[in-house]
Amino acid sequence: MPAVLTRGYLEALAAWTAGEGGAPPVPVQIAFGTGGLRTGPDDPAPPDPSREALEAEILRKPIAGLRRTGERVEVWASLRGEEIGSTGVSECGLLDAQGRLLLYATFRRKELAYGVQVRFRFALGLGGPNG
Repeated sequence: MPAVLTRGYLEALAAWTAGEGGAPPVPVQIAFGTGGLRTGPDDPAPPDPSREALEAEILRKPIAGLRRTGERVEVWASLRGEEIGSTGVSECGLLDAQGRLLLYATFRRKELAYGVQVRFRFALGLGGPNG
């Protein structure tokens, strides 16, 4: 799943590091949407680091957990079929307490049946994300 740290996140992190900002940009929510595709369900668009919001957000919820491991921060969340009904998802993003998009990911459309759960895990570091 391709994912990028957003410019908003990197700017907020730089401001916080320089003592210019308030709280550091810490992920507290994950958002899911339907706007991560180019031409079809198997053709994810490349994630854009200048994005400030999901293309078509349908659900926002708290992350399940966060921990620092060395120079990386691991963030995880889950999505259950009953949370999105028959709507498939193809994009997600991590947001801080101010609603600022920190990470943006696109992927092939995922449709989940009731009772099915998918877990998402991201490892954030200054070298970039991987999920």
